[in-house]
Amino acid sequence: PSKFYGIAAAGRPTIFIGNKDGEIGAEIRSFDAGLCVEQGDFANLVKAIRTLRTDQSTRERMGRNARQLFETHYDKPLQTEKWRALLLAVAHAGPLKRHAAKVQPRNEPES
Repeated sequence: PSKFYGIAAAGRPTIFIGNKDGEIGAEIRSFDAGLCVEQGDFANLVKAIRTLRTDQSTRERMGRNARQLFETHYDKPLQTEKWRALLLAVAHAGPLKRHAAKVQPRNEPES
């Protein structure tokens, strides 16, 4: 799944093998950025490969959609801003209340 982000950044459609309802599968399907095939479904894997190999308009459309998905959800400036906002929120939340846990000494055999 981690390779998906680089593929989307390159504007290429993905053939994802895995749970179509998982995080990556759902993103690919909702943005029409590639095709999803369940593990072990060899017939649909062959069909997906053939579709992207032979159908240029589908391949180009899915590639554009993949790039758009990357730019609107995963591009570095967007993610950097999300991290900045999270860090500022944590910094402004104040110190965390900590409770000291009582640690019981272990009984270890003597050597």
